[in-house]
Amino acid sequence: MERLRVIDQRPVCLEIRYLPQEIGRHVTGDMLTRSSAHSFISHIIGERMPTIVVSITAELADTRVAQLLEIAEGSAVIVRSNTHHAASGAAKTCGRSIYRGDVTTEYVLGQELPRA
Repeated sequence: MERLRVIDQRPVCLEIRYLPQEIGRHVTGDMLTRSSAHSFISHIIGERMPTIVVSITAELADTRVAQLLEIAEGSAVIVRSNTHHAASGAAKTCGRSIYRGDVTTEYVLGQELPRA
């Protein structure tokens, strides 16, 4: 699943998610436009996903990413790779979020995520 995150008419993030088919077939267009992936996947599986394993790196934008994010090819981008786990420990989704280098985001660490 790919979606382009847009804020104030400006593309800020290309989100790439890999979902098992049994989850992916329940994803609707409404879910994609109105909810975070964490929220709608929790809803589909019927439980919250309490653990997210994240790594953050910097890369250079290739041609496709640069076009989608409306930046110059070779520009620095911030890449957040993540895997979401159910309470059982099973991985339910993984992927990458590729952010423009000029975008500021905020994360809260060490706190439980809100229930879906």
